[in-house]
Amino acid sequence: ASLSGEKNFNYGKPRTQGFIDKVSKAVVASDGQGKQTLYPSISELRVALDIKPPTVNRALKSGCAITRGRYTGWSFKYA
Repeated sequence: ASLSGEKNFNYGKPRTQGFIDKVSKAVVASDGQGKQTLYPSISELRVALDIKPPTVNRALKSGCAITRGRYTGWSFKYA
């Protein structure tokens, strides 16, 4: 909490292209029928599918398909 907001040493500084490339990994989403879609980043995947961050992160880390909800059967992997 003491380094959040304006107190953070990176506050207001632009991010380098190297950092952006490092954190922006492309993700492939596979639906239950096998159709695959490539998204340039996790953020764009979440916005396009209207899916919560913990759901995507859990699916990416485990490598397993989602088991509940409207995206049952969907799986995600890094491209």
